[in-house]
Amino acid sequence: MLSISEKYLAVAKHKGISIEKVSEKLGFSVQNAYKKLRRGNWSDEDLRKYADALGCDYEVTFIDRETGERF
Repeated sequence: MLSISEKYLAVAKHKGISIEKVSEKLGFSVQNAYKKLRRGNWSDEDLRKYADALGCDYEVTFIDRETGERF
């Protein structure tokens, strides 16, 4: 299973968007973006911002194992 940072990098590569470009869109330094990727301590707000910078939607879904109901 991929970590959030690995997923982020895979999406960025697939879309041809550099970390530098995302950093610019978010108003972060490139060093801060690399630190975030290394640490992997993402808040829900971080994930929404980074997804938006990649032109993606961010979604978290809980699925009841017994019923298959999605929350």
